Amino acid sequence: MKAFLLTAADDGINLLFNEFKFNTWEDISPAIGCRTFDVVRLYENGDCAYIDDEGLYQPNWFWIHKNYPHPLANNALFCGTDEEGETVDFKTPLEVLKESIKPVGKAELYFYSRTNP
Repeated sequence: MKAFLLTAADDGINLLFNEFKFNTWEDISPAIGCRTFDVVRLYENGDCAYIDDEGLYQPNWFWIHKNYPHPLANNALFCGTDEEGETVDFKTPLEVLKESIKPVGKAELYFYSRTNP
């Protein structure tokens, strides 16, 4: 299945999007570097992001998606889902995905936590 892997560049500021092909759910944890993962739905077409379920315990960097109300931590794997919830190819154009995500610095995160308890 076609997906996109989000990682931070070495500078910790710039985000990298790489096409990623995987076959089963067992490929997700190693791809995003975690033990357990969760999913957040981001688009009406079923496109979502697999994220580190324990990401807030070991945060390296944060990012926010315009369609999700809270900052997320660390790497993510973006893929699609069908009507039954099965994983399918990511449908949203990569440029739309890139425009929807921005890194969140510690100052912004602090402000966000104070204004959104």
